[in-house]
Amino acid sequence: MVDIRMDGPSGYCPVQAEGTINGSPAYFRARHNSWRLTIAVNGKDPVLPKEEDTLYERSEDYKPDEPFAAGYMSHEEALEIIERCAGEFDRGSKGDLDDKAAYEEKIRKRRELELEWLKKSMGPLSDDALL
Repeated sequence: MVDIRMDGPSGYCPVQAEGTINGSPAYFRARHNSWRLTIAVNGKDPVLPKEEDTLYERSEDYKPDEPFAAGYMSHEEALEIIERCAGEFDRGSKGDLDDKAAYEEKIRKRRELELEWLKKSMGPLSDDALL
């Protein structure tokens, strides 16, 4: 049985939770239009771990037509996501890291969408101004 010990979820913009899953450090964050759960090697920070320190990572878009919806997701929904991901991890999955090419494509598309929203919110700018 999976052992989840998290403080939170709490807050908004972002919704966050931090603790352990099966004794390994874990971090959940939902902001803008996506959420991410990361589980790190013991002794490593799960917030932004190096690839070699990551045991599990899953991220998904959240209401993609609503750019800031993830930051306002209910804490109950965030907990359901954490429990679902913890179950995957408990069954031996590495989440998105099971298919690295698909994961990298997902991140690329998300960055393109975020850049599009940024351009819309900031008005007309050249692409170079945002780099």
